[in-house]
Amino acid sequence: MKQKIISLPAALFLAFLLLPFTLTGCSGEPGQELKDSVLSSFNDLLHFVSRLALTSDERLTGERTLGEDNYTGSYQADYEDFQGAEYLFGGTGLSRSEGNELSVTYELSVRSGSVRLFLSQSGTQTTLADMAENGSCQIRLTGGDTYIGIEGEDFDGSLSLVVQ
Repeated sequence: MKQKIISLPAALFLAFLLLPFTLTGCSGEPGQELKDSVLSSFNDLLHFVSRLALTSDERLTGERTLGEDNYTGSYQADYEDFQGAEYLFGGTGLSRSEGNELSVTYELSVRSGSVRLFLSQSGTQTTLADMAENGSCQIRLTGGDTYIGIEGEDFDGSLSLVVQ
């Protein structure tokens, strides 16, 4: 009996998600509106839940100011003997209403230890910087998870980061 109680909500949820795909008839209009509404709601849910993956303001070493959403803003930090990782900006979604192009500008200073400013996109991490340098790059959001973070081991230095 317990299994049926759990299965019924799961089945209803799945049916709700699939309903728009089954309603597209010859005209396509009524079903398309419902489908667009469901996809938009799902996208909003993804963006909301993905905030949990970012390091909270209380746990950040520096000061983060968010821009129009969790993907953009500025971050300033001075690190002393930093161990671990901080996820600074990003999220998960099918699309972003503000556009899918981001511009990243950073200044990384390294006094000692090791550090890596990285982009994590759909499970693949790319190093943006791992030594003292200034730089910039463009990021195209691809409809999955995209996060910018910093990872260090015995890291002393600073980071200034702007994502627009």
